[in-house]
Amino acid sequence: MIHINIYLEEISRSGRVTEELAAAFTVRGRDLVLETDDAQHVNLDLPVFSDERGEFITFTDAPEEWASLLPTAYRNGAIRAEAQAM
Repeated sequence: MIHINIYLEEISRSGRVTEELAAAFTVRGRDLVLETDDAQHVNLDLPVFSDERGEFITFTDAPEEWASLLPTAYRNGAIRAEAQAM
């Protein structure tokens, strides 16, 4: 089981950088349980690279592996993900 938090970074008018939780969900086997009201930032078709497989995968290919690799896909600064094995 993998728990994911996705955060959005925002810069206020004063220049202060803050993070807001945009989505939280858990993947267990082939099941995804959304823990926040907004699924806008949960993209199951987002490809992430699996070093183990040597190719890009999506949720459909390997749900828990995909979830654990999301931090590598969401790393542009404006949006980031944390993954935690449970």
